[in-house]
Amino acid sequence: MKLSPFAFGTLLTGAGVLILSPDAALIRLVGMDAWALAAWRGPALSLVMLVSLGFAFGRGMIGQLRGAFLGFAPLIAILFSASTLGFILGAEKGDPAFTVVAVAATPLFAALFSRLLFQEAVDRATLIAIFVGIFGVGLGAYE
Repeated sequence: MKLSPFAFGTLLTGAGVLILSPDAALIRLVGMDAWALAAWRGPALSLVMLVSLGFAFGRGMIGQLRGAFLGFAPLIAILFSASTLGFILGAEKGDPAFTVVAVAATPLFAALFSRLLFQEAVDRATLIAIFVGIFGVGLGAYE
């Protein structure tokens, strides 16, 4: 059965939430130093992503990667590493439940930055939802 891009994205999002939710708690249970955990997580995550891309694009994977990330690969790697390290440190040193909520707010910040940096059109209701969601995360961080 062939899924539409929207259905496939929704399926991946749901799977990500199901995987991410216990992940924050497991970070605390493992009890490993954050830097050592990041050193293991980075290569493991890269391998999973490469295998997933291999299944998705087959032999055309290299061309897809070359076209999509040509000039921005170092910046993407640095930002992704920083977000992974922030997640690990947040789950280890702070409240894992809040860490998951903050990570779940990532699309809200992405939509806001798209609006501010690229002047993408956003419905008024969506903008209100973005600000309410960001306010809620801020309230949790303040507590």
